[in-house]
Amino acid sequence: MRKLRLIGLLMCVVIAFSAGACGKSPVKDDTSDPSKQQEDLTKTQLYVNNYNGGFGGEWLNKAIIDFQEKYKDFEFEVGKKGIQIWPGTGKQSGKGLLSQMKFLEDHIFITESVFYRDYVSEGAMLDITDVVTEKLTDFGEEKTIESKFLPEQKEFLNVGTASEPKYYAIPHYFGTNGIAYDVELFDQYRLYFDKDGKMTKRSTDTGLSAGGDGVEGTFDDGLPATYSQFFELCDKLKNKLGVTPLIWSGQYLFYTNYFLSMLAAEANGKAGHMLTQTLSGISDRNVASYDNNGITTDSVTIDRANRYKVYNQAGYYYALKFIKQLVDGNYYDENSFINGFSHTDTQDMFIMSGREPSIDRIAMIIEGNWWENEAESTFKAMENTYSDAGRNDRKFGFMPLPKPNADYVGEKHALVECNTAYMFINSQISDEMKLAAKMFIKYINTDEKLREFSVITNTPKSLKVDLTDDDLAKMSYYGKSVNEFKNSPYTETIYQCSTDPVYLSNMGTTFSLDAVFTWGVDYTYPAKSFFDNRNLSVSDYYSGYIRNWENKFSKL
Repeated sequence: MRKLRLIGLLMCVVIAFSAGACGKSPVKDDTSDPSKQQEDLTKTQLYVNNYNGGFGGEWLNKAIIDFQEKYKDFEFEVGKKGIQIWPGTGKQSGKGLLSQMKFLEDHIFITESVFYRDYVSEGAMLDITDVVTEKLTDFGEEKTIESKFLPEQKEFLNVGTASEPKYYAIPHYFGTNGIAYDVELFDQYRLYFDKDGKMTKRSTDTGLSAGGDGVEGTFDDGLPATYSQFFELCDKLKNKLGVTPLIWSGQYLFYTNYFLSMLAAEANGKAGHMLTQTLSGISDRNVASYDNNGITTDSVTIDRANRYKVYNQAGYYYALKFIKQLVDGNYYDENSFINGFSHTDTQDMFIMSGREPSIDRIAMIIEGNWWENEAESTFKAMENTYSDAGRNDRKFGFMPLPKPNADYVGEKHALVECNTAYMFINSQISDEMKLAAKMFIKYINTDEKLREFSVITNTPKSLKVDLTDDDLAKMSYYGKSVNEFKNSPYTETIYQCSTDPVYLSNMGTTFSLDAVFTWGVDYTYPAKSFFDNRNLSVSDYYSGYIRNWENKFSKL
């Protein structure tokens, strides 16, 4: 019933928005949408296939309009002056896109789930070494795009040698998964922890606890440092305040699987998580024994014979323990297990819960870091109904995930890029179109346009770029929160950049982050498994999970 009520309320809000609620009459500015420009064949025609998912196309439209104006008198092709760039809005990605490439006429692709080495070996990408290694002097920069790569990105993307590099793609957005929380609610009820471990503080107070990184004065101060504190928070929300602690999409439960992989990485740390990509090295927190009372750990050297043990690290056991406790404690909105309750339904309920009186208050949401951008139309509808409900009016924060216990507190946070998003040029592009494609892809990787992407989407890029104070002033509270978390010296970012041949051959299937905990027919999502079978123990699930990994590796 709550789902139907939510949809009914949202429809009313959207109708009010469309009709110009509160006396406002929004006017469509067609010049902001290059797809609606009048075709002019006296100009070069460039086609860009943009994955129009959570990050949308506003950032690309802005870049297109600016580029077209900047080069309105430039000859990209003989006999033609100026350029028209046409943004596509498809959702082609992964191996599906790779299989379709030969049939597509798009010149540039900007998408996710790009299995880079597969695309290179299949000859789908144009060699853009010159684009990556030449200085961006034409655009007022003395940098190269290569200089904006992190060391692991440079090693992964270079399929040539150190002296003669070869590049075929450029990293795009930084997509990750985790918990967003309502800062207004946390402040209202003083849900931040003080130095004595009691929930007595607001985000702006002094005397906050040091958080999971164990360092005072950083972004996680006052937030739950351990699982114990997190569930103490959930107990207070649910049992004392009557607030629903968490919500996630019941239709797309893979969000919970991504979340579990993030929890595991938080416990295993960057070095531990990287073992799942290199498939060799020393695992310092390998599970030696486990039962329903907990685990013991030891150190194990990972080699070809025991590679499955990269998934035997303590973080994976603890992640299952976390989700089991979350389900058993009923700390979730009932729609979180209703098939058909989509990610956008979830976002809408979370947003409306802080303003619409008939929607029960919800404290946190499990989502991708792009969720605010994806919910832009809802924010716009809400701000036309409530005076303080716009995207930049609300205060949502990106919550660093808690540590399993006090032994882990003081270690850096882990933040995993989980969408492998890249941009590249179609290898089938004609010689006549290469100049236009290369110049545009350079342009959208200038510092100015990288920063503009983050300001518009409120999400980070995967390349190194520093936002200015003016940039941050234009962003939402949540956007600034994500940016601070990612760029903190107490956060380790992790990219899927392994060069191990077994990993590369199976990164989109066997090693996909949303499938780590899946095994057998009945155990697709641990959250659902624990929900359906309340007698299923963490130890039982873990036993099947680790046997499954041992079996998988025996066949690789």
